[in-house]
Amino acid sequence: MIYEFFWILVFPFVIFWFTGIIIAFFHKGIGILWKIFILILFLLFVLINYPYLQKDFFLWKNNFREQILTFFDRLLEIFQILILIYWPVLLYKAFFSIKERHYQYTIILTVIFTFLIWILYFIRTYYKDSIMKAFMEIYKFF
Repeated sequence: MIYEFFWILVFPFVIFWFTGIIIAFFHKGIGILWKIFILILFLLFVLINYPYLQKDFFLWKNNFREQILTFFDRLLEIFQILILIYWPVLLYKAFFSIKERHYQYTIILTVIFTFLIWILYFIRTYYKDSIMKAFMEIYKFF
């Protein structure tokens, strides 16, 4: 599964998803049936991915500082994949769009976001050891 490579991201996003479910239960615009479906989907995801969640939970619990750095490292890799998927969809949507102004701003923001991700990726690639040492020195104080 894809989680074997990105398993470090499963636990934080499940926590984020769970807080979103709690917020959705207090929203008046969503019907009770949809709230139940949202909860069932979440529970099925947790049941299917339980081994990854369990492994990830113990890694976060035992080595929190290193997992934060690994989390951001893997998140940067996921953004690379998402950009690869998002750009063709965006270009097709912009070609067939009715409101040009809206998609001009979307393309401009996506170009800026892509360059930002690439700059962070190159910094991480060439200066990974120095960044790790600097973060470990900062984390010694906490």
